[in-house]
Amino acid sequence: MLIKKIVPLIFLGFFVFGLVTWYSRSKAIGTRHKITDKESVNYSGDATEADADSLGKMLVDMGYFDNQNEKDVLLRKDTDGTSISFVVQDGVWDDPNVVSAFESVGRQVAQSLGGPPLNVDLIDDSINLMKRMVITKTETSLKASETESVRYLSPATPEQASALVDALKAIDYFDGGSTKDVYLDIASDDETQMVSVVVQDGVWEDVEMVAAFERFGVDVATHLGLPIEFHIIDSYRNSHFSKQLQPGEIPAEEVPAEEAPQPAE
Repeated sequence: MLIKKIVPLIFLGFFVFGLVTWYSRSKAIGTRHKITDKESVNYSGDATEADADSLGKMLVDMGYFDNQNEKDVLLRKDTDGTSISFVVQDGVWDDPNVVSAFESVGRQVAQSLGGPPLNVDLIDDSINLMKRMVITKTETSLKASETESVRYLSPATPEQASALVDALKAIDYFDGGSTKDVYLDIASDDETQMVSVVVQDGVWEDVEMVAAFERFGVDVATHLGLPIEFHIIDSYRNSHFSKQLQPGEIPAEEVPAEEAPQPAE
């Protein structure tokens, strides 16, 4: 398939160590709040049981908590802010793709914990901090169908996300069929909308496919009625192609008009 969704959170399960050690648990990591039979959120500082319950339920909805293996997540609120800690296998904190996936987790739960900034920490089973990501944006999913969604990052608004969904439906990219994720973000000028399409690895190396996606990006800009910054990204949100596109613009390398790019049969 040419179109893909972002990496599902079940992927992260391969890198989760699970529980903190008994010794570390004895080091006052907080109050343990069970979310499933095997998974818990341990909260401390100014964090409340309600905070822990809210975070746990979101992790269930996202597929991170699946009641398959024992997992501890630590939640702390204090004068330095809010921190969520995940116990992971040795060396995982050096994998940029895994780090990117955990950043997405942080963006998705940030608003329910009082909003960014939020620290997402990767720790070993002895609670040693190995990697910290500071989350400054929220990430919200707007479903267009059971299989399709626009994921918008603050300060993009629900109205902008809804307009993008309408545009993607109008050009038949969102058709209720195969799974598709599109990201919406706002560029550093605080105005330009950044639209990113998740594709299969290697698509960005196919000149004809890139040209087809560029035409698709122009169609999106035209239906939105404003310029966009268009990206082709992989399932870890790494960008492999980007271009500023104007409504009605004709790409430099013209190709025969096609329907919006769709998954290969």
